[in-house]
Formats: sequence, structure tokens, C-alpha cells
Amino acid sequence: MAAVAVLGTAGAAYGYYEYLSSKIRKGERVSGKTNVAKPKANADGTSAMNIMILGSDSRLSAADQKLGGAADSAGARADVIMIAHLSADRSNMSVVSIPRDTRVDIPECEDPKTHHIYPKVNTIINASLGRGGPGCTLAAVQNLTNVYIDHWLMIDFSGVVKMADVLGGVEVCVQHSVWDRPTKYIKHGGSGLKLTAGKHIIKGTQALQWLRN
Repeated sequence: MAAVAVLGTAGAAYGYYEYLSSKIRKGERVSGKTNVAKPKANADGTSAMNIMILGSDSRLSAADQKLGGAADSAGARADVIMIAHLSADRSNMSVVSIPRDTRVDIPECEDPKTHHIYPKVNTIINASLGRGGPGCTLAAVQNLTNVYIDHWLMIDFSGVVKMADVLGGVEVCVQHSVWDRPTKYIKHGGSGLKLTAGKHIIKGTQALQWLRN
């Protein structure tokens, strides 16, 4: 019976893995002009890996519009940009965040779907996502940091909600009570996050509110 239970659990886990894998969509690694070269492997034949993590404010889907307000015509923006560096021996990882309002030269980029060419422009880096997708942001990040990015991954509003639920929530601690809402001085905006001082396990839409706060 124990063997049956183990096999059943393994089968369920594999089925869930396959389900999650089926939800992952792939895209071009890079879609903008960049000359940063991939580094060579070390003496052991291994090399470090850099992964760009993007949080998109896209409101194109009904689920994202419900979570983040009405769709706009400005296109998606990369409001979260992080580089995760995995050491060559995979023993440790470091993460660096690039502020979304960092002003940079965004290179000429081509939208991999429409093949529209976006000319080079100097503006805040989060606008790169709407000028050729994640591959354009990758090119802008490479040019800014001179660090070769091996892969990118991107998640939107509804994806954050689902991911937080899959993880079973994340513990956070706030020093003071929080209520992020519109006021008489600021009529619009606010994530809606409401927490009392202390520790909380946040998941679902509350996790998204936390990230947007």
C-alpha cells in the first residue's frame, strides 16, 4: 500500500508539473540590438547563468484588467526588472533589481510577432517591454549592465495571483498598519492593500496588492 501511495503522489506531482509546463509560453530571447557576448565556460566546463525576471503591468486580458484597472493604449511596461545570477557551480544565487524609471538608451527593436521596427530612443527602461517585448528589454538590460542574459521569464498580474496561491502564500511583516487607497487628495490609485501591523501570510490578490504597494 505504501508503494501505491508513493506512486500515486509521484503521479499527481508529475501531472501538476505537466499542467504548469503547458501554461508556459516561449518567446525570442532577444529582439533588440546588443553586442554583449556570452562568456566562455570555466576550466571545469561550467558557466554562470543570468536570468532576467520581468513583472508586466499588461492589462490586455480580462483577468488582468479586473486586477489592475482598464486597459490603456501605452502598451505593456516592465514595472519589475530583476537579474538573477546563478553561480557556475549552482551553489548560490544573487538577485539585482533595476528600478523601472532608470533612464537608458533603448536600442532599435523588432516586435517578433508584428515585425514592426521601433527606433532607438532614450527613455525610462520599463517602456522597453512595449517596444518589442521581453527581448527588447533584455537587449536594453544587456547594454546597460554589459552582462549577458541567458534567459528571461515574465509574469503578469493574474500570474502573480496564481503563483502566490501555488506557493501557499508568503509571510510578510509590516511595522505599521497599511491601507493603500484613494484619498481626497489623490482621487485615483492605490492597490487596496490593507494590513495591520505585524506578520501576515499573503496570497492571491493580496499578494499582488503587496507587490504594487
